[in-house]
Amino acid sequence: QMAVAVLAGGVTYRAADGLWHSTAFGEKADAGLTGSYVRVAAAAWLFREQPDSRIVVPGGRGQADKLLPQGLTLAAIMRRELVALGVPSPAIIKEERSGNTLEQLEALSALGEKHDWRQLVIVSNRYHLERIKAMISHLLTLDLLKHAALVIAAEDIVLKEEPEKWRADIDRAYASPEFLSIIEAEKLGTEAV
Repeated sequence: QMAVAVLAGGVTYRAADGLWHSTAFGEKADAGLTGSYVRVAAAAWLFREQPDSRIVVPGGRGQADKLLPQGLTLAAIMRRELVALGVPSPAIIKEERSGNTLEQLEALSALGEKHDWRQLVIVSNRYHLERIKAMISHLLTLDLLKHAALVIAAEDIVLKEEPEKWRADIDRAYASPEFLSIIEAEKLGTEAV
């Protein structure tokens, strides 16, 4: 069986509906990095293409620990967003202990072993991919992922499925000073691995 993992990113509070959300492009993240909602949207598209797959949402409270209401996790936020996009609740597996990228990948490795997934597609932002790949190829705790994981950019999926909805926001975000500094930080993080 195939699983699609959506790595947790940034969250922000939207007073309009009173709910916590993954950040859209152009929206400032109160915790984590901006532009993380595209990961959720991409995973929903992948599920539509493979409706017998499982969607895994790893993410405890991470950088949002002091921000989120008691008991709310990044995984729970992403699960709600996926259900709103048409992914049935029973197809979603929440992992609510991991914090950072490495912990999320370690949790995915353990879940992959437990569920015997033949393929695991890891979805994240384009700027995040090289660091994820470096961790998978260099860290012994992630050995299972070396053979089973495919790491893909959420932006590529949504641009293929809904280019008119996403292209302007993605182009604007990646040209912004905030994203240029995120990309630079990711490069340093990749080299550190």
